[in-house]
Amino acid sequence: MKVTYHWLKELCPSTMSPDDVAAALPRVGLGVEGVERFDDDTVYELEVTANRADWMSAFGVARELAAISGVSTRLPGLKRPPEGAGVASITSVVVENPDLCPLYIARVVTGAKACESPAWLRRRIELLGLRPVNAVVDITNYLLYETGQPLHAFDLDRLNERRIVVRNARPGEKMSLINGKEVALDPSMLVIADAAKPVAIAGVMGGLATEVTSSTKAILIECAAFNGVSIRKTSRKIGVSSDASSRFERGTDIAGASYVAARAVEMIREICGGEIAGGAISVGSDLPEPRRVSLRPARMEKLLGIRIDDQLAKKILENLGFALAESVPDSMSWLVPSWRKDVSREVDLIEEVARIYGYDKIPDRVSKNVHTDPIQPEYLKRAALREILLRTGMSEAFCDPFIEPSLASSFPSFPFKSLVELRNPIRSDQGVMRTSSVPSLMKSLKGNRDRGLSKVNLFEFGRICMDQGGPAPDEHQVLGLLWDLDFAAAKGMLECALHAYAPHLNVSMAPVARKALSAGHSLAIRLGGAEIGFFGTASEDVASAIGLKFLPVVAEVNLDLLYALPDRGLRFFDNSRIPKFPSVDRDFAFVVNESETWARVYEVISGASKGSPVEDIQFFDLYRGKQVPAGKKSIALRVVFRAPDHTLTEDEVSPASAAIVEAMTMHFGASLRQS
Repeated sequence: MKVTYHWLKELCPSTMSPDDVAAALPRVGLGVEGVERFDDDTVYELEVTANRADWMSAFGVARELAAISGVSTRLPGLKRPPEGAGVASITSVVVENPDLCPLYIARVVTGAKACESPAWLRRRIELLGLRPVNAVVDITNYLLYETGQPLHAFDLDRLNERRIVVRNARPGEKMSLINGKEVALDPSMLVIADAAKPVAIAGVMGGLATEVTSSTKAILIECAAFNGVSIRKTSRKIGVSSDASSRFERGTDIAGASYVAARAVEMIREICGGEIAGGAISVGSDLPEPRRVSLRPARMEKLLGIRIDDQLAKKILENLGFALAESVPDSMSWLVPSWRKDVSREVDLIEEVARIYGYDKIPDRVSKNVHTDPIQPEYLKRAALREILLRTGMSEAFCDPFIEPSLASSFPSFPFKSLVELRNPIRSDQGVMRTSSVPSLMKSLKGNRDRGLSKVNLFEFGRICMDQGGPAPDEHQVLGLLWDLDFAAAKGMLECALHAYAPHLNVSMAPVARKALSAGHSLAIRLGGAEIGFFGTASEDVASAIGLKFLPVVAEVNLDLLYALPDRGLRFFDNSRIPKFPSVDRDFAFVVNESETWARVYEVISGASKGSPVEDIQFFDLYRGKQVPAGKKSIALRVVFRAPDHTLTEDEVSPASAAIVEAMTMHFGASLRQS
């Protein structure tokens, strides 16, 4: 969008210099991309945001300068010259699709001559970067840039039956545009036609057959409003854009169309001669009622952090074209001008006041009491668990919630009746909602491996979704985990993490069959007696489907169940848990039957240690070999003894150690391994 300094001065009589204008406009949100200085004028290249259709005109920019400088704008008035025969006796207009053309105004000038434009008009057209054509065409371009309302001039005598029909194009119709391009039309496009054929593509460009030339004697001026979405689609489809289409796409001021049409025929009569036909043909609905928006000074102060004087705010809005409808002590009601399609809420009015007042005048530090909602317990639990996992050396992942159906079916976290399918999947291999977070983590691991990164241990807080046959899909929060480690190391990391999260609850794992996990390496996770998830080595089928050449260790925890477990208050760091007195460690290596599990051994030792100063029981080795009989295995463990108020003595530790050995012998027939 281009506009000149002298043009703005004509519309806004401020004392601002060209440099003042260039500096002021960006402060109110209107970007100045370039400034060209000429002997007779200065041209500004402006960057207009999509929501500000009113800035697509010199008058719209002048309103901003008027509000900044505190003066009133002045749009040229109409002279109302004598008119001839009524326009309805010369032409007619039919609008077949009012949804796409809510207003069509036709004005006519007869006996005119499309002469060369006067020097002032040619110069202004040239400064805008346009090529002068003739006075009629130049006037329509001039008014478009001045008011933002596109116009089109037809040679009335070249219209079949001298009439206008606004309709959708018919199959197979074609036409040549004034830029020389021939385009094929289709029924989705709105066209301006005469009694026989299309003569213009509505809101985009006129046709070559009815353009105004030096031989034109009668001129029909079109001033209309078109549906912006329709114009945008048509423009893209035919590959043609214009100054007119860029304005119709944003939305023109339908309330100002009558003025622009009258101004156009007056300028044509003044420059080209001829006679203005009496009145106008106007086809369309009544103008919409102006929107009414309230503004509360107290609300404005709360949002901006400062108090702006009520009278100053009132003057700013009035200079921008808003009309005060009602004022009560605590609120003002404003009528939104027809050209401000972007204003519909109180906060929009507050923004208008703030940007003209000056954002630079609003202090960047304001003392305000900020009230926030209390932190939800679930957030604290997730934060605590995240910190624990990060401290174990794992990395947090963020994976897509969509996956291919085969993986979703092979790795479900819960039984389900059917998958939740996407109507419009982003990719062909992401057509359903995932039923487990594990396949997503495995795909992430493969991506890391493909880029040369190994020993990547990942976790993700995510959601899974499946159809259980109810009215809506079931959704669950889960914690997915993946280790690029061996089975025992990963199991130890998970147990330590869960113990750190809930030290008051016992962590245990028991064998469970899951088809997506390897046989013999598939466990159910229990915390405090409640089953909350699974742990194990991924099966070869799943790993192969993802493209992994090895089997990672994976786990998934149902966070809905985990968060529901009783807690004793989460602490990120608890100084009270730092022991004051040293521990006494005792290592045992028990030879037991091959069928015995660590979970069962842990349970027996825990029972035998009740009443003793036992702080922790840690598994650290498993041995099968020459020193152990066939069908047996050696389980090595460490028992940590500690008293909270003194240093333990051998007399206190020895009875507890003997009780552990006795319990293992009684329950498992275990013996202590000597070497």
